[in-house]
Amino acid sequence: MADIKGKMPITLESAIKIKQSLLGNDEMKLKYFGDGTFFLEILKTLHDSDDAMLLRECSIILYAYINFSDAWKRDLPDLTKAANTMIQNCKKCPDTLLEITILSISKMLSSQVIPFLTIDDLIDTLQCTITNESSSERLTANCCIILISELAQMDADPKRNDLAISLISRLYRPIMQRLGDLIAPIFIRVLKQNATLSSLKEFDSIFEHASLSNELPVLLYKASSTSVPNSTLALTSLLNAMAQFLSVLGRHHHIVSIPDTLTYTLYGLLRSSSFELKQAAAAVIVYYSSYHLSNKHLITANFQKVIPVLMSIARNDLLSREQKEDFRSSMARKNFEYNGPGRLSSLHLLVECCEHYPATVDKLVGLDFVDLLMLAVDKLTRDFIQDEDDAHHLSDCLLLISCICATDDVKRELVSQYPINWKKYIGSYVQLCRNILNRNDITVSFELLSSFRLATETVLSFCYVIRSMSRSAAVLRTSFELKDVVINMFEILKQPFVMDFLSTIDDPVLSNNEVLLRSVILGAISNFAIGFSIIREYMDSNSVQSALQPYINGTYRSINSQDRTVLLVSALQVIRNALYSDDAKFREPFVTKASLESVFKLCEHKDDRVKQQSFNILRNVSAISIAQAEKLNDIYMDSVPHELSHDTDFLAFLHRHLDSTEDFDTLTAICYIFVNFASSTLDNQRKIMADEQLLKRLHELLQISLPSNSAKAETIKLWNLKLSIVWIITNLTWRQGTAGSSSDDDNDSSMDIDNTSSATVTPSGPCSTAKERAQKLIKFGFYDTIQVLSRNCDIADFRERARTAVFQLVYHDE
Repeated sequence: MADIKGKMPITLESAIKIKQSLLGNDEMKLKYFGDGTFFLEILKTLHDSDDAMLLRECSIILYAYINFSDAWKRDLPDLTKAANTMIQNCKKCPDTLLEITILSISKMLSSQVIPFLTIDDLIDTLQCTITNESSSERLTANCCIILISELAQMDADPKRNDLAISLISRLYRPIMQRLGDLIAPIFIRVLKQNATLSSLKEFDSIFEHASLSNELPVLLYKASSTSVPNSTLALTSLLNAMAQFLSVLGRHHHIVSIPDTLTYTLYGLLRSSSFELKQAAAAVIVYYSSYHLSNKHLITANFQKVIPVLMSIARNDLLSREQKEDFRSSMARKNFEYNGPGRLSSLHLLVECCEHYPATVDKLVGLDFVDLLMLAVDKLTRDFIQDEDDAHHLSDCLLLISCICATDDVKRELVSQYPINWKKYIGSYVQLCRNILNRNDITVSFELLSSFRLATETVLSFCYVIRSMSRSAAVLRTSFELKDVVINMFEILKQPFVMDFLSTIDDPVLSNNEVLLRSVILGAISNFAIGFSIIREYMDSNSVQSALQPYINGTYRSINSQDRTVLLVSALQVIRNALYSDDAKFREPFVTKASLESVFKLCEHKDDRVKQQSFNILRNVSAISIAQAEKLNDIYMDSVPHELSHDTDFLAFLHRHLDSTEDFDTLTAICYIFVNFASSTLDNQRKIMADEQLLKRLHELLQISLPSNSAKAETIKLWNLKLSIVWIITNLTWRQGTAGSSSDDDNDSSMDIDNTSSATVTPSGPCSTAKERAQKLIKFGFYDTIQVLSRNCDIADFRERARTAVFQLVYHDE
């Protein structure tokens, strides 16, 4: 070994021996790369040699260490020079060196140890390779997918992420050109087989009418046909690469288009006899329709075409796995389905369909498809999975089940009838985390880390299902056999992030999955915390509060500010729902002075999602009782946020945020706090009425209008805001016996409001009577505005509340 490690020049034979000794052997990697002279000898060989095969072996050796440990960031200072050398070698021998060079350079880029400028020559080389007809389509596609996979992981740094997407987009046009060369003869054949005339005019007509039908064009194309010289494998490879481009660019809001000729040919390829080819075509259609198309009719038609094809492929896959007669090899699945950031398996593509075309779920629930999914889950969860293909397959099955459960209680009840070994699988994951955290991070083996990656992915999918199931009131009112699962969920929340512990490893996907897992767990627990949930009996509120604190305080160092915000929002959601309860003992830890002061601080957060959840917590606190609403004011007046802001009282604090906020959800949360204070005491009613700037702001918000082409969700948010303001007016003018109760009970927070304000208190001072308040509100224009809104709104709840408010105003003005 000593001769190999630098005392003699590295030869092809010795390089092969070194490579073979390194693969899968972490101990040997440490021995070799602990010697600085060995690295220098590798660099020297890469610089001096003209032997393409020797350069390839040395590049593989270098990549083995780069991919093994992040220690190379510190130990190998001359990586930019090494990267430039590898790129220059690649330009001389692209067919031999391109793939391994891209693997190495992409890893260096994603780990931020070399500048982006380094990759310009490599991108140029890859562009030339893509457009070179003599180069292998499989090599071209694999290189593109490798580059996309690494560069797409740079979400943590917006500047680097923008550069990464820019680099990826530079390859889009060349790959489209190469694909166009393959597609052209197939398009002509498909068009001739489906049109009485082959004119372009008729093609346009066929394409336009395709949006009205889910029928697929006939395809008589066979890959072995001598008249069509392109192999199925070549076409499949490029289509898979194209799907990856569409997935990554679309998720980063970089919109591209593909020509109608390609789209129409893809319709034809959906009838191909090759499962891989039709699945690749389906992947392109799914990701293009999900992220890049804006024509709703065409999007719907595309999904209608592709869903039956994907269900057929998925059903065959599920059956063949069950019968152990797989119609595709495990290696083929790994190559075609899991090699890249955008999953291309039929099951995962159906998940994408569910997310972007909700009608997909109804198509899935029928025949024996759910039976097959649940059978696969049962079989795969009997033991803790170690096989990568099985782990991905289980994850896809669970994600699709979670989509089915996400829609309505009928489908949740259907899934709940099947046995799932939640306890064993999630419990095994907790133990695996402990095994890693109890070690020195240097001693965590590659195999153990690989197991943790796979386990995190599958447990994340399990928790997606649990969260979807927890949205059902029927499920929450039963034990759902989740006692031990809930306990293990809290164990996961309490444990440090494994990526905090593994300081020498850089794995953006694993880091992201750890964050997602905890966010999904927090989402499920927020549902379990609701008052009518029997599962809440397994939860001690003090323990819940303790488990939430690290996420509220943002104490984990391995995650970026964006992920910390995601976890913070999820933790606040738990507190919000914990307050949705009549159980004063369970609420107690969340309404202490310390807890509420931290909420006041978070109301000043720059992120609208954090502010929204914080004000919703205060909304639920103010709804508990009049005494609790008054306590809010007392605690605020004695808090640090009050000292920093100099607000005169809690209502002034609310007014300040009402003026500075534009987000409809946050405004609605603030207004519902005013709803509760407006129905509490006469003193609070007088304070609200005395603040004329507040009344003007509320009236302004009532008059907001949106453009006619605004998204439906945004329109609904605005009407919810206006409804909350109408309730404020109703409560300010309320007189017992004039109508039904006008409290916040039937909205999404727990209310216990005393509506007997001015009717039972001896009037004293300005705006002390409901009549005086009504007259002032009419002068501010509320009567006329609410009347107009009521006539122009087709939302029944708003119209009913508006009629009540108008009646109160008129009643007291007479």
